[in-house]
Amino acid sequence: PPIGIVFGLSFLRWRYTHTLDPYRPIASNQPALEVQAVGLDWKWLFIYPDQRIAAINHMAIPVGRSVHISLTSGTVMQSLLIPQLAGQIYAMAGMTTQLNLAASRAGAYRGANTQFNGTGFQSEKFNVTALLPADYDRWVARVRASSHPFDGAAYAELFRKSSPPHPIIFSSVPQRLFQKILVKSREPKS
Repeated sequence: PPIGIVFGLSFLRWRYTHTLDPYRPIASNQPALEVQAVGLDWKWLFIYPDQRIAAINHMAIPVGRSVHISLTSGTVMQSLLIPQLAGQIYAMAGMTTQLNLAASRAGAYRGANTQFNGTGFQSEKFNVTALLPADYDRWVARVRASSHPFDGAAYAELFRKSSPPHPIIFSSVPQRLFQKILVKSREPKS
């Protein structure tokens, strides 16, 4: 009997490990929302490449739609965790990882970096707001109308060690911003 229990538990563990794989896309009748997350000292940048908008320390997602997040770090190793929606996934400079998640109900969720990375680490938290689809569309429209583009000054400020007291939204972002940050993080430090 004990060997049967071990085999039974091993089978269940193997099955659920593969079922809950963060890289595994979530089955859906609509395409996943693409979000690119960049861990920085001590904030998170969330880029919406299809909508050409971004936010610091705030991620809005539509309820009932899967979300595919590509992650990297613009500095040191980071670890993104949204306990009510997804497990922990690491992000390293010059590399990308991914995470798939979905919210089944509207609400506010907390996310954080769980990888110690300096004195501002405890402040590297962000909000995730799951909105009904129409409310999500209004949020995107409101961000676009904010007239606060992600420009060269915003890019320079991004890499300064800081913990913004409030989320920051950007009405537009340059194309391939995520890739630009990836390349920057691969450059030798002088």
